Amino acid sequence: AIMTWILYVLFMSDTREMQFVIEKRFFLTEQKCMRYYQNNSRYLDKKTLEIIQKEFDKFEIIHVGCMKTTAHMEFK
Repeated sequence: AIMTWILYVLFMSDTREMQFVIEKRFFLTEQKCMRYYQNNSRYLDKKTLEIIQKEFDKFEIIHVGCMKTTAHMEFK
């Protein structure tokens, strides 16, 4: 199986639970994934905040990074 990378944002919700948001785009290397984030961070941060704010009043973003996944997993 081909390994791909996805961008994720880990955050803690107001109920002190760890949650995450995943960008539905796949990258062949961790470097390409991080470069995509660096090049688009303003847009992605804004989009992520909008998604999180729909569900939670208070939250704290803990980490933004790339993680390895199996090729083209489906996320709901």
